[in-house]
Amino acid sequence: MLRSLTADHVRAGAAAARRPIAQEFLQALSRIHLGRINVPGGIDADLVQVVEIAGHAACTSETAQFLKTLDYLSPSALDRALELAETAVQLDADLPQARAQLGDVLFFKHRHDAAFAEFERAFELNPNFIDYRFAKVLGWAGEHTRAIEFLEANIHLDPLQPFLHAYHMGLAYMLKRYEDAVRWCRECASRLPDLQCPHVALASAYAQSGQLEEARAEAAEVLRINPGFTIERYKPLAVYKNPEDAEHRLDGMRKAGLPET
Repeated sequence: MLRSLTADHVRAGAAAARRPIAQEFLQALSRIHLGRINVPGGIDADLVQVVEIAGHAACTSETAQFLKTLDYLSPSALDRALELAETAVQLDADLPQARAQLGDVLFFKHRHDAAFAEFERAFELNPNFIDYRFAKVLGWAGEHTRAIEFLEANIHLDPLQPFLHAYHMGLAYMLKRYEDAVRWCRECASRLPDLQCPHVALASAYAQSGQLEEARAEAAEVLRINPGFTIERYKPLAVYKNPEDAEHRLDGMRKAGLPET
C-alpha cells in the first residue's frame, strides 16, 4: 500500500513538474507563430529570451539557437514546430493550450482533420478554454459561418484579444463581404500598425472592392514593413483546405499590385 501510494505521489509530482515545461514550449511556439508572419527574416531577440529564461532541460540552448535562425515558414521550421508541439502534449496531455498549439501547427502542415481533432480535444478538456485560432482553422477549412458563430459566441470571454479583428477580417474577405473586410482590416491595422498581416488583407480587400488607389497605398505599406514580401513567399501561409479559397486570397494581392516574386 505504501509502495503504491509513493508511486502515485511520484507520478503526480512528475506531472506537476512537467506542466511549466510544457507551458514554456507553448509560449515559444506562440511567439514563433507571430514571428513567422511578421518577421520573415528571423525572430526577434525576446523570443529567444522566452526559451532561455525557462531554464528547463527541455528548453535547451539548441532550441534557442534554432529560434535565432528560424526560416520563414520553411518545411524544416514547421517540422521543428510540430516536434515541439507534440512534445508539449507528451509532457502534459491534459493541457488545453498544448492541444490547441498542436492543432495550429498541424493546420499549417495541411493536416486539417487532425488539427480539428486537437482543438476539439482542448475544448473537451476545459469547456471554459478559448482559443480564437480555432476560428481561423474553421474559416480556412471553408466553414466560414461556423467560424463567425464561434467568434461571436466566445468574444465575451476574451474581448481584448488583439487578433479578434484579424480573424473577422479574414472571414469577411473569404465571404466576399469586402466592405466589412476593409472595416475590420483598418481596425486591426490601427491596433497593430507594424504587423504585416492586416495590411496585406486590407490591400486585398481594397483591390477586390475596386478601390485600387487605396489598395496600392496599402501594398506600399506592406513593403515598408517587409521589403522582401512576395506573393510566392506568402503562399505557404495560404493553407486553405479548398484551393479556390487560396486562389481568391492570392488574387486580391495581385490586384493590389503586390510583387509576385
